[in-house]
Amino acid sequence: MTQTPAAIDIRTVFRLDDEGPCAIYARGHVDTDAFIESARSAAHVTDFAEVDEFDREKVKHERWREVNAPGVDGGNLVGADRQLIRGEGPGSFPVTVLDFAEWQR
Repeated sequence: MTQTPAAIDIRTVFRLDDEGPCAIYARGHVDTDAFIESARSAAHVTDFAEVDEFDREKVKHERWREVNAPGVDGGNLVGADRQLIRGEGPGSFPVTVLDFAEWQR
């Protein structure tokens, strides 16, 4: 079933070094054009991205999973106990992603 742009939940991946967002994604392998259209209308994306410059050739379909975040001084980074990583593995799920900057691979 094809998702309409309004039904696509665009999420943001932020850098752990507090340098801002590094990617946007949606769970599931969604249509590239619908993903871009949805991202262009998402207020939280337009605050930090030049949405008119989204390149459909840079949109990728991948598999990600959540893992325990590494600890810092016995705690977790930025107060989070989970982080997203790219790749197959237990609990992996499909995503559609557009990177703005290099981040954890």
